[in-house]
Amino acid sequence: MLGKEAPFDFFAVYVNGVDVVGHRFWRYYRPQDFRYEVPEKAVRAFGAIIPDYVAYVDGIVGDLVAKARREGASADRRSHGVAR
Repeated sequence: MLGKEAPFDFFAVYVNGVDVVGHRFWRYYRPQDFRYEVPEKAVRAFGAIIPDYVAYVDGIVGDLVAKARREGASADRRSHGVAR
């Protein structure tokens, strides 16, 4: 996304996918969090989608932040749900 010469003073990225994937697939990632039974076949099929997608996005954002830091400054903003 960022070329050798960025022709701008400000660059922003909105990553909506993490929120959408979390809402759609949490039941398969953490079936124990739900009152109803989540089919084991579905857990096996979809249980890794959240960590796989988050790792994918983390790589992209990491590359962007590393490039931004070489050329200036960077900041991030998260709406909710981030913990380690």
